[in-house]
Amino acid sequence: MSWNDLFVNMDNTNFFNFSFLPKYGSAFVRGFEYTLLLAVVSVLLAVIPALLLAFGCAAIIRIIGILSLFF
Repeated sequence: MSWNDLFVNMDNTNFFNFSFLPKYGSAFVRGFEYTLLLAVVSVLLAVIPALLLAFGCAAIIRIIGILSLFF
């Protein structure tokens, strides 16, 4: 059986079968929301310390600049 044999006599209504969507649609939406939330949180957890370290390197107070270089 080849890949082309799977699509013989198949119309568009059978190929795009979304009959599962009413039952599991809310789970997909909730999963999408959690994915976006995790993406935003992970970016914030990376950017905030990076900005603090970058501004620490550019600090006028020498000890803060030296400490931020070590991190």
